[in-house]
Amino acid sequence: MRVRDFHPSRKVSKRPDEEFVLLLKGHFTTLTAYDLDLADYLKEGLSTKEIGLILNIAPESVKKSKYRLRKKLGMTPHTSFVEFFSRLA
Repeated sequence: MRVRDFHPSRKVSKRPDEEFVLLLKGHFTTLTAYDLDLADYLKEGLSTKEIGLILNIAPESVKKSKYRLRKKLGMTPHTSFVEFFSRLA
């Protein structure tokens, strides 16, 4: 997928969901600004490729970041990010 081919079906806000970010910071104090941005994209259900295009990084880098974020959040490998974040609210 090339950048010019990227047309997400949902609108991606450039501003993070501040309420969601504050909620995450309250529960997980070790998250970095990058972790919070990544979590916000994952909460919206964006794919690894879509996130890579938005952040201008390789999909493999996104996969590694998702793995590290799962560890920080104490998630199992089989839990979806959307499901996990919806339980926090």
